[in-house]
Amino acid sequence: FVLIRVSGEKEILMRRPYRSRLMIFGILRAKGTMRMLSKIVIIAGAGSYPELIARGAKRVGVQQVDVVSIAGSTSRATRAAADHVHGITLGGISEGIRWVGREGYDGVILAGQISPLSLFRGRFDEEIRAALKSLPVKNAHSIFRKLTELFAAVGCEVLPASLFMEDHLPGAGVLTERAPSAAEEADIRHAMAVARDMGIHDVGQTEKVKSGKVLAEEAFE
Repeated sequence: FVLIRVSGEKEILMRRPYRSRLMIFGILRAKGTMRMLSKIVIIAGAGSYPELIARGAKRVGVQQVDVVSIAGSTSRATRAAADHVHGITLGGISEGIRWVGREGYDGVILAGQISPLSLFRGRFDEEIRAALKSLPVKNAHSIFRKLTELFAAVGCEVLPASLFMEDHLPGAGVLTERAPSAAEEADIRHAMAVARDMGIHDVGQTEKVKSGKVLAEEAFE
């Protein structure tokens, strides 16, 4: 996505073409393979994203959609959208991983927001502390990769978080009342280049650019 804010006007949101795995009637088709998903679980953080995934999965025919609810994060609406709910604390995520393994799910989806401050304030169990300690760099990519490995170790594949979200992903092109001007297009291109470079170092994902000048950079705060 590309988001720009024009002074005194509405935000302009543009989206580049998106290509995802194909999901029809609960059948996952990816990389030349096809298999049925009848029972999945969502590790649900904050926000409406996990709820939308749960409802989207049911809409395409997944028979059982469960949620691992994280205390203080998962919304009531997300829990209400699930067939079954298993509650954990953020510090007890390894217990949740073992539970997912015992239940024999076809796949797990990680969705919703977890505050980055939790890395410093969370009282994690010994397994998760050891997993975090093993990471020389702690960012979204390395932590997600480690969680994927931990779920794989209990026999559960981590599925893309976009899998059941096709109804909520806009198509390519302009979504607001007008297209960006030539000057705004230039700022968008500049901001995208800066974001890609800064993203390599995991500084942030958002840039604020005006007239070719970078005015602000998203960071940990």
